[in-house]
Amino acid sequence: MKRVLVLLLILAAVLAGAAQQTKKPIRIAVRHADPWAVVALLEGRSLLSPEISTVMEFVGFPPPPVQGFGRLLPPGRLFVNPGDNSIWFVPDE
Repeated sequence: MKRVLVLLLILAAVLAGAAQQTKKPIRIAVRHADPWAVVALLEGRSLLSPEISTVMEFVGFPPPPVQGFGRLLPPGRLFVNPGDNSIWFVPDE
């Protein structure tokens, strides 16, 4: 009986984790920060200084190599909407 309960508990945990993953775009509102720096941190890139990082990417310099941990989000694309300082995350299908 205990084995059946443990298996049902594991199955419920797996199903609950799978139900949390969505395929819809997610909007992340950024209030008092540089959204480009937030995107770089979410992607796991290292920043020398937030202001310089956005200017260097516009000029065409490649981003510095990633150090530390990887991405904080599942595979997908991050977009910055400069009109309202929001970040859109679109998960891969």
